[in-house]
Amino acid sequence: MKKIYTVKKFASRKFYTAFLLAFGISALTFQPVFAEEVVSDAEVEEDEETEEIADQMLIISKDSWNNREINLLGRGSRNLLIYGSTRAGAFNNLTLSGSQTPIYFFGGYYDGSLETGEIFDVTGNKINVSEYGDGWVFFESGHFDDAYNRMHIYDVTDSDLKINVIGARSGYGLASGNEINIYGGKLNGYVIGAENKDTAANPSQNIFDNTINVYNSPNLREIKLYGAAVFSDDTRERTPIFGTNNTLNFYTKNIDVTELNGFNNYNFYLPNSITHRDVVLNVIGDKVTDISGSKVFAVVPQVQSINPREKITLIRNNTGIEDSNATQYDGVNGFDGTRQWQANPTAIYDIHVNKFDENNVVVEFIGRETTPPTNLIPIIRVPYGIDGGGDFVSNFGGEGSFGGGGYSGGGTFGGENPSGGGSWENEPSGGSGNFDGDKPSGGDGTFNADGGHIGRTNDTEAGAQLYTPFLSMSHGSMRHNTNGRIETRSTHIIAGFSRKFENEKRRTLFAPMIEYGRGNYDTYLSTGEHGQGHSQYLGGGVVFHTQLSNGVFYNGSIRAGRTKTDFESVDFGYNGYNVYERFESNSPYIAAHFGVGREVRQNKNMTLTYYGKFLFSHTFSDNIYLTSGEDYYLSSVNSARIRLGIRAGWEVSPKNKFYTGLGYQYQFGGRSYAEHDGIRTDTASIRGSSGIVELGWIAKPYGNDTLSLDLGAMFTFGKSRGVMGRCGVNWFF
Repeated sequence: MKKIYTVKKFASRKFYTAFLLAFGISALTFQPVFAEEVVSDAEVEEDEETEEIADQMLIISKDSWNNREINLLGRGSRNLLIYGSTRAGAFNNLTLSGSQTPIYFFGGYYDGSLETGEIFDVTGNKINVSEYGDGWVFFESGHFDDAYNRMHIYDVTDSDLKINVIGARSGYGLASGNEINIYGGKLNGYVIGAENKDTAANPSQNIFDNTINVYNSPNLREIKLYGAAVFSDDTRERTPIFGTNNTLNFYTKNIDVTELNGFNNYNFYLPNSITHRDVVLNVIGDKVTDISGSKVFAVVPQVQSINPREKITLIRNNTGIEDSNATQYDGVNGFDGTRQWQANPTAIYDIHVNKFDENNVVVEFIGRETTPPTNLIPIIRVPYGIDGGGDFVSNFGGEGSFGGGGYSGGGTFGGENPSGGGSWENEPSGGSGNFDGDKPSGGDGTFNADGGHIGRTNDTEAGAQLYTPFLSMSHGSMRHNTNGRIETRSTHIIAGFSRKFENEKRRTLFAPMIEYGRGNYDTYLSTGEHGQGHSQYLGGGVVFHTQLSNGVFYNGSIRAGRTKTDFESVDFGYNGYNVYERFESNSPYIAAHFGVGREVRQNKNMTLTYYGKFLFSHTFSDNIYLTSGEDYYLSSVNSARIRLGIRAGWEVSPKNKFYTGLGYQYQFGGRSYAEHDGIRTDTASIRGSSGIVELGWIAKPYGNDTLSLDLGAMFTFGKSRGVMGRCGVNWFF
């Protein structure tokens, strides 16, 4: 078929001076076009309504209007020139002039006629728009390097030309399956998926399955972006309509357009660089965007540049956005296709797309849950069953150490001190820091836990005992079960001075003291995640122990201090990779206890001690920051527990005594959780029962001895399990 280039003089209104129709390019070879040839070949038509002839219209004809692909590159800014190549390789230019000159590029085109029955479908065409530099270059796909197959278009200034790109026009038939890909460049007229004439019978059914894809950073600020439209021969204007399944796919951000309408589907594939400060598609004109019946869909990348506390604006139109009950909103995670989005290694959110107000369609992130490894955080906060300071002063009923020293607790990690992360539950007096007696004299001897006196019977021989320095140390390993478990290895030290007050009916020991503990731990979840770290605490307080002449005793304490814990784990996951997380916590704590019991002598060498006690501690809340930047609130922790027990002691000599005992403990509290952005972790708790078995040996001061020694061990089973050994020393002076 002969290639025809027809140049018509076209009379127009002032606002419309000239346009270019380009379509059906797949086999097109541009022939040289010379100004003189245009004049000689031109078919001239005068418009009776307009005296002045305005420029020219260049039509490139083809024998097919389906399945074509054309390319338009560039941003304009030079003289308006349309040309092909000459035989000699030089260029002969056809210059069109006129302000706001419309240039139309159609992927496929057939106007047709109802009168003659020319109704043809226009389908499967593609237009690619991208960068080039000054002006625009128009060429058939795959042949850019062929100079004979390029048409160059330039404008005199940036606004001389109105570059319009339309996927397909079928005057009265179907316009479907057409595609426009915009990779860059500048457009400033219409960009339309497909169109019918406004006199077509069913344009909303005729126009379907057309797609516009936008990538990178094109200049679209002056365009009217429609999915489907109808064209008026009378006004030369286009009006957006809703066709069927016409789609806008947006792969970029911060793009301005003058108008946005006529799409059934808005798909926003947010780039990895997206932040809450970005507006993906901003409509700056004075027309409302109608998304009634449309579906707005967002694919959100799983990147940490997004702040989940902020919204991402998909569409903004300050003139207004109109939706309806038929509008559908949806969003998924670009990483795994689910509707949950992981902002960071520790938190999971629901993706929520909605019309936020009259002018904005946004993506919001609604807190759903924390990731499983995050449950490691509160585990290290709970006091794990045995509050250290309370055990220190209450000491299991009175053998050896202060307050009776059989078991002073031994120090379970995570104790009451604890602040974050579980300080050692040291019993600070650990079995030995005792009020276990003065220098041994019968009448003035120190008041032992079991009420016994050893050695001499007068103060002259024994010396008046006013103060007794004591030091207690314990070490061991424990395992505590929560919604996971924590395994601890810890050492605890308690030191202080005790003073005795007594009369015929009672003796009271009173002591200021300091406590310190340090250890390391490993935490595990049932799902396999692991964390580890170190913890230490330092505090002080006062304790007392009073025993009546009938063997009844009571004791109590008040303590306060500060605990510090660090944590690290490589089991936090993000985008399929393990992530290292670390934090430090530093919190104050307070603690108190009150206990009561009775010592009953069974025979000359054996005593039984019955006791009960209530122990309370409070670790204050804290705010921590993980390595990946998330801030977490750590709850305060209250621990309340009761302990009941019995201990038997045997004096095998005036100086040596052995003891053993059984105990039961129930923890009422000990709950801890962590919270980020309104999302809480699972609550870690050690509520439950534990059993205790203890045994030990006490070397009491005798004669002129100035030291006492307490060695013992405690075995725990149930909610907490493990063994703690201790050594305590009293020095009398």
